[in-house]
Amino acid sequence: MGKTLTAHTIMIISWLLGYLGADRFYKGQIGWGVLKLVTLGAVGIWWIIDAVYYTYKAGQTTQIL
Repeated sequence: MGKTLTAHTIMIISWLLGYLGADRFYKGQIGWGVLKLVTLGAVGIWWIIDAVYYTYKAGQTTQIL
């Protein structure tokens, strides 16, 4: 369950604050987070790609009961 919760947490952070690099900071990727922060998510393109990717990964880790 911890992995699913983390995947969903990263997905939510990415959609809400991903353009500021918050998702990368949360994952411990400080260098990428600073780069994303300075470029504002590479003018939105990098932010959208990351958000869609994390959404896809969160969907893969969901367990159906």
